[in-house]
Amino acid sequence: MTVFAKGAWYALEELCRTNYDVIGLDWLHDPAMAYKVARAHGKTVQGNADPGVLYGGRDAIAAVVQDMVKGFGGGKQGWIANLGHGVTPFVKPEDLRFFLEEIKRCSAEV
Repeated sequence: MTVFAKGAWYALEELCRTNYDVIGLDWLHDPAMAYKVARAHGKTVQGNADPGVLYGGRDAIAAVVQDMVKGFGGGKQGWIANLGHGVTPFVKPEDLRFFLEEIKRCSAEV
């Protein structure tokens, strides 16, 4: 089960003490800090790219993905890549595709 408490960056520790398996993160969470806290509790994290980055061009998308993947340990366990609050209206499908391809590329580098 997954819990997503938008804007609850301050409650990460408390969320990790629940019976949920996955802690959804919005873009206010620092990926490295959130990953460390969640993994200490045996939790998986999901998130946490700002969905607005999909309007910022490929360089911005690549930078956010690289930060997220690196923050989540760069490996392939303990995290699920996602936007911190879903896909917003008017996002170009090509930019969403690029976001997903960047996740695949960055996580394959390990």
